[in-house]
Amino acid sequence: MTGVCSQIADAKWFHHAITLTILIAGVLVGVQTYELTSPAVRALEPMINLIDQVILWIFVLEILIKMGAQGSRPWRYFLDPWNVFDFTIVAVCFLPLNAEYAAVLRLL
Repeated sequence: MTGVCSQIADAKWFHHAITLTILIAGVLVGVQTYELTSPAVRALEPMINLIDQVILWIFVLEILIKMGAQGSRPWRYFLDPWNVFDFTIVAVCFLPLNAEYAAVLRLL
């Protein structure tokens, strides 16, 4: 399992997919923070929320893959400050906070 996670975590396509997900999440945050006044735009809100949840779970999966790549020492994932930052942002998104603030925090 460690080998598979390591191969995925080190693959260029994985880094590109995560980068694309980050870009989509940024656009989604812009849409979520924009004043949704028209009925047509408000009708898209359930779909926007679904996409938001899918993106969040993609980031959870990224964390699990990177931790799995550490083998029997998953705590080594936390030795990289960027991983700590990513983990913190994802964890905060699961807290019952005002969704607007969580969305802006994810932009970081």
